[in-house]
Amino acid sequence: MQKIENFFTHLKAWQLFLLMVAIPLVVQFTAMRMVMGTLDSESTPEDAFQLFQQLWGTLSGLMAIFMLIILGWFWSCGIELNRRIDPSNRKKTTLFKTAVIFPLIYMPFFMVVFSPGPHPPDSFGFTGIITLLHMFSMFCMFYLLYFVSWSLATVLNQSGQKVRNHSVYFFALWFYPVGIWLVQPKINKIVRDEIAEPIA
Repeated sequence: MQKIENFFTHLKAWQLFLLMVAIPLVVQFTAMRMVMGTLDSESTPEDAFQLFQQLWGTLSGLMAIFMLIILGWFWSCGIELNRRIDPSNRKKTTLFKTAVIFPLIYMPFFMVVFSPGPHPPDSFGFTGIITLLHMFSMFCMFYLLYFVSWSLATVLNQSGQKVRNHSVYFFALWFYPVGIWLVQPKINKIVRDEIAEPIA
């Protein structure tokens, strides 16, 4: 895991932007162009739906890869920053690790359940279970935003930089296509320049 953490925390902001934003957008745009290119003026909505069904597995796989990259970045930032926080102020990482792992487990399940095509009737409150799982997955994502933003602000405060609260970093992480340019350079400086040494 240390190699993965080093990889993500040492990336430049532009490299991270390419990996998490630019490349996924290009791939999705290309896939949509390919789908539209196979349809002609005589194609019916049923033809488009059948094609979408055929491509669902590929699109799901791509989405899973992009999600894995995003969660890998959150994991790396959270763990690396947490190591540099004074033990008396350090948060436990059990919930943080759960918040990273659960969406990884839930996503394949989500892809199968919401795949296009016929589905079995909701005879055992299946929709309710899915709703609860989805709500918890959303909670996990917001907790990741909180944990990483709080950890970043805490490390910066320890290094002498005055950060009144972590809300700026929280929203920067939430809107990560823009926030990457604010957050990643600070993480680079913390890790590369070692303005905050890891604390055992």
